[in-house]
Amino acid sequence: MSTTTEAELAVPEGPQVIAITNRGVQRADANGFSYKVKAGPTSKPVEAHLLHLPARPEDTILLVSNQGRAWRGPLGRLPAEATFADLGLEKGEVLTGGGVLALGCYLVLGTRAGNVKRIKIEDLGMAEASWAVIIGLARRDDEVLFAAVVSDEAEVMFFTRGGKAIRFAAGQVNPQATPSARGVTGLKLRKDDRLVAGAAFEPGEDAQVVIVSQAGFVKRVPLAEFPVQGRGGQGVQSLETTKATGPVAAAAIAVGGAQACDVLSAKGLRHRLPLADLPVADRRKRGEKLVDFAPDDVMMGVVTL
Repeated sequence: MSTTTEAELAVPEGPQVIAITNRGVQRADANGFSYKVKAGPTSKPVEAHLLHLPARPEDTILLVSNQGRAWRGPLGRLPAEATFADLGLEKGEVLTGGGVLALGCYLVLGTRAGNVKRIKIEDLGMAEASWAVIIGLARRDDEVLFAAVVSDEAEVMFFTRGGKAIRFAAGQVNPQATPSARGVTGLKLRKDDRLVAGAAFEPGEDAQVVIVSQAGFVKRVPLAEFPVQGRGGQGVQSLETTKATGPVAAAAIAVGGAQACDVLSAKGLRHRLPLADLPVADRRKRGEKLVDFAPDDVMMGVVTL
């Protein structure tokens, strides 16, 4: 991250919100923070919010990149706005998650190869305000799909392009302190399949799963429809993939009062849908076609906020 002045290191006066976006990070006073987005598609690329982290002035923040590196530092070290380059990331490296550090919690990471790793916050032996490897990647094309700071009661889900999903307790994953450790198998991929999404989250009675197909079919499914299984299996059906729907493109878990769903494209466009407007469907069904980007663009992600 670029050189920080003493003024930037000042402890914020009140609660803050850290927004991880598709271009970098933003930090704002919680009292004046808002992320108002019009429903429907954008006509040009936008800076879309991927994650909101509420933080107190004295908190320590953790940021994790898709290349398996992490940065930790006091809240005051984060500028009001910074691009990936400003943060010190390499070309092609982006933020994929993070959290507010708290004793007794764990950092849980999942990779595109299907591995999951859990680290005790007390075992994060990283120097302050510098990037360090935090997980070993299985191969050259592997990357971190998700990273979150969660409790011992958290759960993990993985979603595949072929319509499979697995849900298991994060506690099944023994903590590893070695930075280069790759974790353990979270989902066993079939040879013709690949992972497209995942999450570590705190389950709740009203939690829902939002799934988007490559052709723009969208649905939400109560989390309860996905059985809690042992890690390392092939999972259960999450969406009926057909020629019309195309493969699964993205998925997200809606918890904690999420109100909206943003579908993001490879070219940086965003389509905002109120969460309440998404059809509730059985996990085996395909949902409804609600999103349609240009023929030369593809679905890349979905976010619930």
